[in-house]
Amino acid sequence: MRAKSDRLQSDEQSSEVVAYQITKKDLQRLVIPNSARSTLSLLVYAAALSTFAAIVISTEYSFVRVGAIIGLGVIYAHGLELQHQAFHNSLFRSKRANRIVGSLLGLPMLELFAETKLQHLHHHRNVGSSDDIFDRKLAHFQTIGAVWANLFYIQRVPNFLRSLAGVMRGRYPPLCAAMARAQVRNDYTAACAFIGLVVLAGYWAGFQSVALVWLVPWLLVAEPVHFIIGATEHLGRDELSQSYARNSRSYRSNPLWEYIANYDNYHVEHHAYPAIPAHRLPGLNRQIGRMQPALTGSFREAMRDVVCALVAEQGGQAKRTDTGPQSHTCPK
Repeated sequence: MRAKSDRLQSDEQSSEVVAYQITKKDLQRLVIPNSARSTLSLLVYAAALSTFAAIVISTEYSFVRVGAIIGLGVIYAHGLELQHQAFHNSLFRSKRANRIVGSLLGLPMLELFAETKLQHLHHHRNVGSSDDIFDRKLAHFQTIGAVWANLFYIQRVPNFLRSLAGVMRGRYPPLCAAMARAQVRNDYTAACAFIGLVVLAGYWAGFQSVALVWLVPWLLVAEPVHFIIGATEHLGRDELSQSYARNSRSYRSNPLWEYIANYDNYHVEHHAYPAIPAHRLPGLNRQIGRMQPALTGSFREAMRDVVCALVAEQGGQAKRTDTGPQSHTCPK
């Protein structure tokens, strides 16, 4: 019963987001995962990874190899967006399938499923409040160095190693209740096994090939792409508003970017109805846009507002209330 109630979740904030309201009957239909579509998405993901990796290893042309490395990085980042859908059990109907697939999708970027899911669901419960401590805030970007550190997430590997050492000593990450500790241990075991397989592959195929197929696309491409997807979700919006329309951002883009982001660009709709599978969010956005077109901008407008908010933060010009920053919009 709890799983069903989770899927039907549409809390009070959703009524502040949209004039268009989903009936209970429609919501029951919309939250049912499309397992066939998700399977196809995973097959495309695996095929793209295999193809780009094969090109990186086999090509003699540098510009082709660079293109394939960029392609690999983009697909790694796309994998985290598919993992995000698994957090909400909207990739497949089975929670077990969501966990297994979500865990595998996160391995190339060491984004471990159980721990990240706990933090992500905490974000959903607390978005628009000072308790939302696991999402990036403008206060994290007060220096140029902090911008670069977030863009390439240079703390990911050190954080992973610290957390691994802690788990080995019985010290678990925040929010990790007793029930989740076994899952967290399993995730760190799987990550260590993955790294071990990578090392073995390096002995067999050469460490240069492993670096070009994994480390370079992950650290130099996937992290910035993942940052851009995430930055447009909330940065520059009102961090302490209880309205999803004010603390989150939705925008439309071209089909390729929406595929890469797995429709995460429809983030107002996602927070209003987190159990709805990602591929249905564009249709929901169109319904909402008929009554509140201001909810939807473009990728260019979203990035402009993010950049302007970061520049204002750098210059100490961000508009703030007594409790936090207000939303920031660039001059037209």
